[in-house]
Amino acid sequence: MSPTAENLIQEIRKAPDHVVSEVYDFLMFIKKRSNYTTEGSENLLILAESSWAEDWSSPEEDKAWQNL
Repeated sequence: MSPTAENLIQEIRKAPDHVVSEVYDFLMFIKKRSNYTTEGSENLLILAESSWAEDWSSPEEDKAWQNL
């Protein structure tokens, strides 16, 4: 275990419950954000596709892509 992790654990043991709860919530937020930026980039394509669907689903677009 790193010295930083050990220091964090020691501080958490001394902190009041409401502080521990906030630290936990923040840690979960950071972990989710990290996973989202490293592993969730494929999900951004899904969001982009859904937001562009209105533009893509038109007779003009169908005609432009019919030869491909």
